[in-house]
Amino acid sequence: KIQRYPKEKIENRIDELLELFKLSEWKHEKVRKYSKGMVQKLGIIQAILHDPEIIILDEPQTGLDPLARIEIRKYIRKLSALGKTIFVASHMLYEISEVCDKIALINYGKIIGFDTVENLSLALGTSEINCVLLNPLPAEKLAPLLTRMVDRLNPYLDQNLDPNTSEIPIRYNPEHQGLKFYFNGKNESKGEILKILVKEFESDFTIVSFIQPRTTQLERVYSKMVKDNTPEGTIKLTGDDS
Repeated sequence: KIQRYPKEKIENRIDELLELFKLSEWKHEKVRKYSKGMVQKLGIIQAILHDPEIIILDEPQTGLDPLARIEIRKYIRKLSALGKTIFVASHMLYEISEVCDKIALINYGKIIGFDTVENLSLALGTSEINCVLLNPLPAEKLAPLLTRMVDRLNPYLDQNLDPNTSEIPIRYNPEHQGLKFYFNGKNESKGEILKILVKEFESDFTIVSFIQPRTTQLERVYSKMVKDNTPEGTIKLTGDDS
């Protein structure tokens, strides 16, 4: 018996999950013949076999290939949509930001932050938007263009930007053919920035994508909170000379 799951439904449930994780043809093989990724999938199947209301997953994407990781994230989101409560423990911040509604950041066994990615990002005092352009910006027009954008977007940009992060709130990266905006972190500001860029700077450039990098943001939040909460006398983070 599996947590009172109906006996007559067990075989169908097993077949359903094996199909979902593409392990059907391995159903009758011994586990020792499985690859590391296949064993990881099997562990997830065991955790959700009895269709629990609360699910705890520890590093669910470790050892999986990129396609399998995408499938795992899709299934986690599907379970969440069905009303399941899911706890995911992971060091992969991209995985966390893609599937979790709220995130708990832990350092030395202590929760140092618990909220949505957006709200946790407020601890930075600044947020980023990456804007990829269709064509590179001419070098001779770059300085006056950046000045115009800073002046026009000033109400939505970070007014207290740390000079160690950037000396100006808008930067251009010619290698990636993109603009980076350091803004005040408010959701409404993102919309206003995009609206102004499209309407008032359409003759200067064409926007291909306009996104706020959640993973990079979460990494910065975690790094800052760890530095702020690391006990004295403990080993510092690599590269932290402060």
